[in-house]
Amino acid sequence: MYPSPQPSNRVGAAPATGRGGKSHKKGIMNLFITGTDTDIGKTFVTAGLALTAQVLGYRVGVYKPFQSGAVEINGELKAPDLEFIEKLEGDNLMNPSPQPSPARGEGAHIPSENVGWARQPTNKANIKTAVSYIMKAPTSPALAAELENVDVNMDKILADYKKLKAACDITFVEGAGGICVPLAKALLVGNLIKLLNLPIIIVARPDLGTVNHTLLTIHYAKSQGIEIKGIIINKYPENTSDIAVKNVVKQIESYTDAKILGVIKDIESKSEITKENMVKIFSEHIDIKELITSQNI
Repeated sequence: MYPSPQPSNRVGAAPATGRGGKSHKKGIMNLFITGTDTDIGKTFVTAGLALTAQVLGYRVGVYKPFQSGAVEINGELKAPDLEFIEKLEGDNLMNPSPQPSPARGEGAHIPSENVGWARQPTNKANIKTAVSYIMKAPTSPALAAELENVDVNMDKILADYKKLKAACDITFVEGAGGICVPLAKALLVGNLIKLLNLPIIIVARPDLGTVNHTLLTIHYAKSQGIEIKGIIINKYPENTSDIAVKNVVKQIESYTDAKILGVIKDIESKSEITKENMVKIFSEHIDIKELITSQNI
């Protein structure tokens, strides 16, 4: 059993302002995925949200402004975070029968066991991905850029984001590590969020210490005027007897007004990480429709 967040209308902070565009219109979401730490499961959560949104009929984009720790394949550097999402999308493509496009103001719903599933060609409705800076060193992007003599241009990042956003109904931007990770000289992840003018989802672990890490992340975001869409607890162990883990949702909700969006179980077996399974998990534990329909863009 997973702890259930209490129903709440609370929000994190006032909407951010920045060069990415005003944030006043109610409609489809664009979100920045950050975390309380590195190796927290941001890519897993980003993939789950993107795949579920795609199944709902949205044109989805995933943007990775900075990728360090890249892998070389046939002499070319590849972004492993985006490769993960692309592999999942192409693996066991079980998409629902076509539904009216939510982008045109028509309804959408999470598929249930009673909905007929039909295979769709892999060249249709692909999740679009983009990366601006890709570096090999498994360090912070700032250090990797310094080691590899990469000059970071924020105008390029903004242009790349806007280009992808224009081609999609929903765009998810995945950060690097936590909200204060250095990206370049005098540039942190928080500065990038402000530039793109996006609300954030904070991905957190359920382990002892996560309350502190989560509250610090929330405090920093609010101090920068960044809107907090909510928190997703990731890697929650099934049937845990750990008292700290069992009370993590209650503890976080006791000390902040940021909403717990859901709790995602820990998947220990790689064989369970399929598109169909991830859509099922995220549909059951995250209110995707609420995220989609209540987002200011």
